[in-house]
Amino acid sequence: MARLRAVVVVVVVLVLGAWSCQVPTDSGQVSPGSPGATVASGVTTTGLTTLLAGEDWHYVGEAGEPAFENSWINFSGYQKLSFRIREGGIVDLYGVTTAGTPGAAVFTLPAEYRPSSPQLLPSAGLVGAGPASATFIRIQTTGVVSATRWSGTEQDTLIFAGSFYLNAPAAA
Repeated sequence: MARLRAVVVVVVVLVLGAWSCQVPTDSGQVSPGSPGATVASGVTTTGLTTLLAGEDWHYVGEAGEPAFENSWINFSGYQKLSFRIREGGIVDLYGVTTAGTPGAAVFTLPAEYRPSSPQLLPSAGLVGAGPASATFIRIQTTGVVSATRWSGTEQDTLIFAGSFYLNAPAAA
């Protein structure tokens, strides 16, 4: 019974806290919760909702998107290489590529998707039909995305499944 009371108290606090919160606006003309209201920083609530939900995926190699480089292509039958930005300045990379020049750039991210410092994402890579091995996806501040293996032969098939911050937390 004590556990149930604790859960009820937490729910009541959360509901009352959410109910009493208000978003500051630039003008008193629009209700803060109304679609299209403007948050003090100049971001509309509609834009904020979109940012929090994340944007649609961008598919490398498609019209209007970054092109593959160094003969890299999507691995047929698997998720196409794609990226997006979501809340908190997090960029997601996802997909499988093949047939490119091992160790060379796969593609270059547009300026607004580039990290403020070089990033490494753990991944897996394959050499031919061999077993997967530890690989790192490297994202440079110039936007160049490539892969590296710390030792041995570079991979010709890469699995992308990771995220990085545009502005990574500072080192302690």
